[in-house]
Amino acid sequence: MKFTLLDGGMGLELKERKAAGEDVAYSLELFSTATLLETPQAVVQLHEDYIKAGATVITTASYAVTRFYLDKIGQACRVKELNQLCVALARKAIAATDSASSVLVAGCVPPLSESYRADLVPQDGQLKEQYAEIIESLTGSDLFLCETMSSMREAAVSVPICVATGKPTWASFTLKHDKEDRLCIPDGTDVESVVKKTVAMGVEAVLFNCCAPELISEALPKASAALNGASYVRLGGYGNAWEECDRDHWTIDQNESHVGANDHGTHGMVVRDLREEHYVEQVQEWLQSGASIVGGCCGISPSHIRAIYQDMNPQHANEHEHQ
Repeated sequence: MKFTLLDGGMGLELKERKAAGEDVAYSLELFSTATLLETPQAVVQLHEDYIKAGATVITTASYAVTRFYLDKIGQACRVKELNQLCVALARKAIAATDSASSVLVAGCVPPLSESYRADLVPQDGQLKEQYAEIIESLTGSDLFLCETMSSMREAAVSVPICVATGKPTWASFTLKHDKEDRLCIPDGTDVESVVKKTVAMGVEAVLFNCCAPELISEALPKASAALNGASYVRLGGYGNAWEECDRDHWTIDQNESHVGANDHGTHGMVVRDLREEHYVEQVQEWLQSGASIVGGCCGISPSHIRAIYQDMNPQHANEHEHQ
């Protein structure tokens, strides 16, 4: 079995580094796109740190490079330019760590509006136009990662455009429990249906991300059963460190807190004390359920990735960093 260690969710780690006094630009208005605009070297450094920790796939820092974010500062015309910059910064980090033969770049194809909000997904015409623009500008990546999808409508538009390029395409969905305590993605589609519909689109992998790692542990056995022996499709997961919250009404400006507030503002999403050993335990469950792509999203630091790498490669358990 081939295992892949994925890094994702750079935004919160960049925020933490800014709070620690490092030269990192970050704002609730632009999220990680502020880093691209003002301190791009901080993106390169974070990519390098994840690679040294053992990541074999690094995700472009383009999660917030969308018209939704750039319209706030009147710079929606820079979507292509900044996505291309994200690919270049990832390549620069790989070159700096002499990892050109072992690390791949995943082009992040994100939600086009607020995360988790299936009710705010744009109309199909806008979806197609904006995803086509983003995907074209990320063609320098080795593969596409349509991530944090909250609805099948997003996936039904973005995934086929990616697949049509001929590059490997992975699709990743965020999870929640609905009012009946049923595990599903935010639009209400159950895990089994998500997997079957997404596999039919031609993906090489179906993943779950940006939710509590325990939800991914619950989802993967269902996903594995839904594959029904389709061994050509890989499964995976990369969780976050947020406490669960009311995602039905989530917005970045109302539910995120400012740098230095420790995410404990009135409406701030609280960061769990998610220790490396607990996260590794969850990852072990994922692997036992058939996952072969694992990693981290928001709040999962290079130290978490290093702990996963060392657990998967016990012969390197005493290494400080992987090269």
